[in-house]
Amino acid sequence: GSGAFPLGLLQLLSKLHLRLDPRLDQYKLKLSILQNNIFGADIEPMAVEISRLRSWLSLIVEEKDRKTVEPLPNLDFNFVCANSLMSLESAHLLSDPSLQDSLRQLRLEYFTANTQKSKQKIQEKYFKLTSPDLFDDYDERAKQLKTFNPFDSHQVAGFFDPEEMFGVDGGFDIVVGNPPYLGEKGHTKVFEPIK
Repeated sequence: GSGAFPLGLLQLLSKLHLRLDPRLDQYKLKLSILQNNIFGADIEPMAVEISRLRSWLSLIVEEKDRKTVEPLPNLDFNFVCANSLMSLESAHLLSDPSLQDSLRQLRLEYFTANTQKSKQKIQEKYFKLTSPDLFDDYDERAKQLKTFNPFDSHQVAGFFDPEEMFGVDGGFDIVVGNPPYLGEKGHTKVFEPIK
């Protein structure tokens, strides 16, 4: 709710990298970690906004020359408002296999877009790529996908899927979160800590 988990991981990963190579530029290091390693989902819109803000603040404090501060990254694809207890329906048989590559490229472009015009252009491309198809009314997956708008953190997506939302193929290496966790049949499942 306050961005504590992603920020804790950002600090931990930064410290680990700096132990391996103390010469690293902390601003560039944190920027890279935010872009490639930290993703978050919360069902509360304000929690998503707070996580983004805390990430930006954590990044900006590392900028040494305040006069040459670069525009902050767009974290719309890194922190999303979604119901993480609901999974996305399986893929439609007619879905385009190259779509994920196109979306991955858009996410990278959007992260560093620094003008309103460039952001708008990327958003238009995104919505064009993800617009509903002919079979929309019959496809539960398409109905779920309609609920996801990464550019509006007040719109709660009715599902959670790392590949669709973040472009992360095969899941995450580390997942940190608050209970409840649902098992296969809706029963509460508490994960044992790694020893």
